[in-house]
Amino acid sequence: PPASSISASSSSLPPEPSGGSAGAVDAPVQQPAPQTFVYTLPLEGGKVTGAYSAGQLVKNKTLNVWRTHDAVDLAGEKGTRVLAVGDGTVAEVTNDALWGGVVRIDHPDGYASIYSGLVIGDKITTGTQVKAGQEIGTLGDIPAEISAETHLHFTLMKDGKAVDPGEVLTLG
Repeated sequence: PPASSISASSSSLPPEPSGGSAGAVDAPVQQPAPQTFVYTLPLEGGKVTGAYSAGQLVKNKTLNVWRTHDAVDLAGEKGTRVLAVGDGTVAEVTNDALWGGVVRIDHPDGYASIYSGLVIGDKITTGTQVKAGQEIGTLGDIPAEISAETHLHFTLMKDGKAVDPGEVLTLG
């Protein structure tokens, strides 16, 4: 149809409200609720045997050096299941000469959790989506801390910097 007939038919429709019109009654736009993110312990009953040092130097008995301890060590028996602390995406899976099996999970709230001293199965690979409480490996050895009892070396990062895991976990 000619353009003039289109504009003539549209003029019979009520005018659209302008952005600042006082008489406009728009339905409120539903905003998604902010996601409440809950973290769980990576080891059932994991007792802290090495605290987060908050930048202070501590002696590493295995390596015989003073360094910061940017993690918490959680006691457990070899073979104990290690669980993802929260939903996320596995960003890295490595076997490190000093830290043993290492898994890093990026979480949707900007934190990243890093688990060192694991025996990692073939189900956990880079890109795997995990849920809180899902097994990501079992406790193995940490060569850099072999003189300590068997434990999980658990690091929490926010914006690329180590933070105290006690920010999101209730540690005992």
